[in-house]
Amino acid sequence: MEALELMKYRILINKPIISAADITSYGENYTISGHHLSALRYALDEGNEKTFTALLEAIEREIGALKVSYRCLENAYLQLLLLLNELRPAAALCKDAYKFGTIKGLFNFVKEAYLGHLRKSTETSPGGKSSVIRNIAANIDEHFNEYLTLDLFAASYDINPSYLSLLFKEVIGVNFQEYLSRVRMRKAKEFLASGRFKVGEVAEKTGYTNRFYFSKAFKKIEGLTPSEFMIKGSK
Repeated sequence: MEALELMKYRILINKPIISAADITSYGENYTISGHHLSALRYALDEGNEKTFTALLEAIEREIGALKVSYRCLENAYLQLLLLLNELRPAAALCKDAYKFGTIKGLFNFVKEAYLGHLRKSTETSPGGKSSVIRNIAANIDEHFNEYLTLDLFAASYDINPSYLSLLFKEVIGVNFQEYLSRVRMRKAKEFLASGRFKVGEVAEKTGYTNRFYFSKAFKKIEGLTPSEFMIKGSK
């Protein structure tokens, strides 16, 4: 058990072999102050990455200067995780501080986890939602022939699907599925008009796995079947 405990201290001491004598001077009385935690929360609420990063670096320097014990470092790490969990409960975080190998590695992980929260918050704020939706629309424009669903984009941006659906219609003017169908049909007409592809090939090139479903969807929007559209275009 002593060997296992010493192994964890390697995050604090840059030595290949650690003995009990190496850790006798490491203090047992450190926790992150309420002032630091309040300042971190305020910086996060304000979306201020620069201030947040500076505060986290100050805590890291403080821990290094005080030569705290591994238990103190672990408690401080857990304090940071608890604060992040309050802000973003779904965040997947490593609970074992010693697995990072170095203090720098641990704090880099914490910083990236928090900055990830900040970026998600920015994306879903009133000022950022338009940018997110237009990014999704641009993705549809480019990857219209792939398997695309609202749920996939919602998971990618960590947004509730129902809320994303409302945002999409608010920004674009039509719902997600209608926009996707319009893009695919516009591309389908280009392929059909070229005369170089069969109906089944056009269906596949525009993201439809079933030719008959494609023909039905095409007629619903264009008023003609794909074959009729090709005949009309050739005259």
